[in-house]
Amino acid sequence: MYPCFPPLPAQPLKCYKCQGSGEQCRDEVVSKNSSTQVVCEGEENRCSWAYERVNSSLEKFVMGCKSARFCKKLPLICQETVSSNQVECCEASCCDSDLCNKLRYTGK
Repeated sequence: MYPCFPPLPAQPLKCYKCQGSGEQCRDEVVSKNSSTQVVCEGEENRCSWAYERVNSSLEKFVMGCKSARFCKKLPLICQETVSSNQVECCEASCCDSDLCNKLRYTGK
């Protein structure tokens, strides 16, 4: 059976975009600021978040759009970063629904 109408193209994914401290990227800040919401383009069809602790007083958070290929490499990237002593701790994840990459840390 053939459909009467061609399938609609998928809507572009919206993600939060932020790079900075937990205070700068926490949910209460990015949810209320439309400039932290971006529409992913091209192969970047996943939302991502990453957390790195460089030392006990310096934490870094990154949120944005990434490709599925990059997302598959995230666990290895974190593992290599920790193994090379560049950071003390690294966690990262990707998701595929609008604004799904809210920060999972409070920055406390």
